[in-house]
Amino acid sequence: MSRAGRTHDQQASFTLAPPAGHRFIVELAEEFDGVHFDVGEIRDLGERLVGFGRFRARGNASGVEIDVPLGMVGVMREKKVVYARFFSDPAEALEAAGLRE
Repeated sequence: MSRAGRTHDQQASFTLAPPAGHRFIVELAEEFDGVHFDVGEIRDLGERLVGFGRFRARGNASGVEIDVPLGMVGVMREKKVVYARFFSDPAEALEAAGLRE
């Protein structure tokens, strides 16, 4: 993977800016139970970030458990994520951020 930006392997904490962040959480709770994001790596690109990990949850209607790779590109302002786009293929997140594997 590209070494652009600083890489963080420890847990990170940030806030989703309201009201979109609140809507995102409410919509997840309506569709899934046991929602868990495991973030294994975050690349700090200044105002932007790219994160990699896994999304785990269970469908409320189906009861089916899912465990899929996750890539995320975000824009940060004042320690709040003001834009986030999620990808089931982490390589697509890298590409969206202008980076390469």
